[in-house]
Amino acid sequence: MRKVTIPALDLAVFPGATTRNRDSAVTAARKAAANGWVISGPYRGSDKRTDVVCLLCGWTGEKFPSHTRGRVDKEGTWRPFSKTRHKGKDCIPFEDQGDALAKLRAEFGIDAEGNPNGA
Repeated sequence: MRKVTIPALDLAVFPGATTRNRDSAVTAARKAAANGWVISGPYRGSDKRTDVVCLLCGWTGEKFPSHTRGRVDKEGTWRPFSKTRHKGKDCIPFEDQGDALAKLRAEFGIDAEGNPNGA
């Protein structure tokens, strides 16, 4: 199992950062990792764009952290936020993303919410 390092944790410690800021950065980074993203820039809140890296294809750019999470539909099936993960470079085909994310989560030892398996 590969240990997931989360850069947002260090980057969330800015002058005036509160415990809530740091806790929010941890939650956002875990959920992003579970959905194939790494927050690579300072986390300033879910409503502010931040630098991210797509773990499925290597694309880098800016996204709202809230847009790196998936959703559970009314049937209880996890769905990505959007069929288009990001602009620019094409990502892996949409129909292959679910399996690729499941493999990443297994490698990281996390569930679909970014929590450690067995926790």
